[in-house]
Amino acid sequence: MLNIDLKTWQVTAYNKYDFGDGLWSEEWELTSGREKIWLEKHEDDEVEWTVSKKLPIRRNCGRCAPARLKISMIRRGKFP
Repeated sequence: MLNIDLKTWQVTAYNKYDFGDGLWSEEWELTSGREKIWLEKHEDDEVEWTVSKKLPIRRNCGRCAPARLKISMIRRGKFP
């Protein structure tokens, strides 16, 4: 268990991904009540940590809403 932003999170899953050539990442699924986030550690030349969670995208937002979200994330450097 760990505390982030005044919430207690429990590790509910763990995965390790090997991409070859010495590239790998580790991912922990964390749960607090009904909320779920993923903590990822990626190590290349340096160690990077990422916290992510699912975002609901409504069907009635229009066909271009996901495209706008993707473009916005790319501009902010938050999308692969």
